[in-house]
Amino acid sequence: AAQLRQDADAEIQYLAQRLSDLIPTD
Repeated sequence: AAQLRQDADAEIQYLAQRLSDLIPTD
């Protein structure tokens, strides 16, 4: 379960980074 959550957190961080790249915010 811990490994699954770790993978999900990593994916969420990646997606969030891509969003921040597409949508510049101040």
